[in-house]
Amino acid sequence: MRRLPLAGHPSISTSSLDEAQSVFAQLATPIRIESLDRRNSFRWLGHRVRVGSVVLAAQEYGGAFRATSEDTAASFTASFPLTDVAGEARAGGVAVDIARGRSTFLGSPSGPRAFSFGNAYRGLQFIIDEREMIAMVLALTGGTPKGRIQFEPRMALDSGVGASLDRLVRFIVAEVDEGGPLVESPLVGTRFADTLVANLLVGHPHNARQLFDAKAHAGEPRHVRVATEFLDANAGKPIRMADLARAAGVSIRSLQAAFSKHRGSTPMEFLRERRLERAHQLLSIDEPKAVNEVALECGFTHLGRFSAWYYARFGEHPSATRARGR
Repeated sequence: MRRLPLAGHPSISTSSLDEAQSVFAQLATPIRIESLDRRNSFRWLGHRVRVGSVVLAAQEYGGAFRATSEDTAASFTASFPLTDVAGEARAGGVAVDIARGRSTFLGSPSGPRAFSFGNAYRGLQFIIDEREMIAMVLALTGGTPKGRIQFEPRMALDSGVGASLDRLVRFIVAEVDEGGPLVESPLVGTRFADTLVANLLVGHPHNARQLFDAKAHAGEPRHVRVATEFLDANAGKPIRMADLARAAGVSIRSLQAAFSKHRGSTPMEFLRERRLERAHQLLSIDEPKAVNEVALECGFTHLGRFSAWYYARFGEHPSATRARGR
């Protein structure tokens, strides 16, 4: 087996559950680790290095286990598996698979959570302090979020920002292992770390999205802003273009032209995206409603079209998302 990355920056090597719990409590937050493997003994090999504002870690586990915590550290984390051995995370009523090239869990400071990993799991991980995340929001938008930032917990790794972050983390780790300047030069390391954090904030859904939307659409006409607010507030209801134009105070043609110019979509495409995001949230919770009920609640009246749009947006069928939450 190949050497675990970041070998020049060891942080822990133990086969003791008690020692593992103690070290994790010092690094992040108190946890309880329970062995799930009768054939293989527990083991944790960990390497850890700081690059700018981001901590990167490489983990290798022996023996399947489950780890639970009642609280979370004031940080954001995501794991990127290096092998086909998978894991699972549960937090806030949502279950997320941690699987190479498919999906991972993006953790936010948000209360109790649980992780489980199979025997011989190997993966990379980033840890971003909450203060650094808030500072980047301020730098990018000029504003500060109301309340704690919470990211959508499931992040696809086969496309979009998840695939980009997976490649970026692997590249940075490889540069550290090759003895590049990322660790020795704070200026170089900071640039790479800032790129990672900014990519995450701009590309992945979170509850401070309105700050980015306001920055991006600061110069758009008032009737476009009024229309988007109307769509957000009534996304689950039947909406006609005539209703939307009346609420915005302009003609249908003017509203469509303004949306195309400033949002790059039609009003109905914007509405569909909002509905899909809401459906994904409802299907990801513990004990979700049936797919057809969620579709209707989010404003979709044709189940076949909803499933096709959902698959195109999230890379899986609604039933697959629902199955993880059950």
